[in-house]
Amino acid sequence: MKSILSLFIILLTVTAYADNRTRTTRRHLKPIIAEEITDTLRQAEPIAAGNPDSLAINGYDKPLRSMRETFFITNHHNMPLHTVILHITYYTMGGEMLHSRDITINALIPPGETRQISTPAWDRQKAYYYIGTRVTPRSAKALPYYPEIDIMSVLLQPLK
Repeated sequence: MKSILSLFIILLTVTAYADNRTRTTRRHLKPIIAEEITDTLRQAEPIAAGNPDSLAINGYDKPLRSMRETFFITNHHNMPLHTVILHITYYTMGGEMLHSRDITINALIPPGETRQISTPAWDRQKAYYYIGTRVTPRSAKALPYYPEIDIMSVLLQPLK
């Protein structure tokens, strides 16, 4: 009889706690009726295609175990640089292709100036390092590589 009574008390306390649900909605909320939007679309700023030969890419780096690749882009155009599409191909020291990808860089680079660009690394396993990096890898299993960067297209923002 004692065990049945204690079981009954435990059952009552469990059901009492189970019924106290957390209320996740706010009380006394009223619906807001959306007004008709009559804004006009803004005219997009014109963008001109630029000559890829007027850009310089220098200072590429990707140390071992790094999640980022960095390099510098110099704009030699007479207009600000808006977007650059690059094709990067990664090779082993024996000349075998490891990987290739296209990346789009949206960066406003004024005429004659240089900006450092950082992109997520292609090496998800953190096993490869750029052969010209200043950070020497300590692992004997680290594999060197070198990239070839081709400029696919350049978009410029005309001066106002």
